[in-house]
Amino acid sequence: ASTTHVDRHFERMTKAALESMAQQIRTRYIPQLIEHDFNKHIGVLLYGKVAKMHDGEFGLYVVSGLFDNKEEKCIYLTGSPNMVWNKYQKYLDDLEELITVEKKINKPEVVQPPIPSNLADFLEIHLDSTAI
Repeated sequence: ASTTHVDRHFERMTKAALESMAQQIRTRYIPQLIEHDFNKHIGVLLYGKVAKMHDGEFGLYVVSGLFDNKEEKCIYLTGSPNMVWNKYQKYLDDLEELITVEKKINKPEVVQPPIPSNLADFLEIHLDSTAI
């Protein structure tokens, strides 16, 4: 869901911020959105866990459920207490093994975000990644 890698805005999340996000997911239902757009609410985050990635950075791994119908959206109301997170914990129990397998399958290539050379480039990067 998120990592401590540098993003397109040249910012990075801290491990503590990721851990706080995981705790929030275990406390209440957080919506699963497309592009952070509440008009595209497609599911709910059910469980979250922070783990060290193969490159030494940290990642927030989540179990999410996609809504099959409108009734499910009513069951998992945003902000309501997450009473089921422990049922989904098992899916991330072997996270270290999953990370090891992922490392073998996808030899990651570290790609640094482009560094804007002028104001126009900076604005293009910002506007391409910002919703107004």
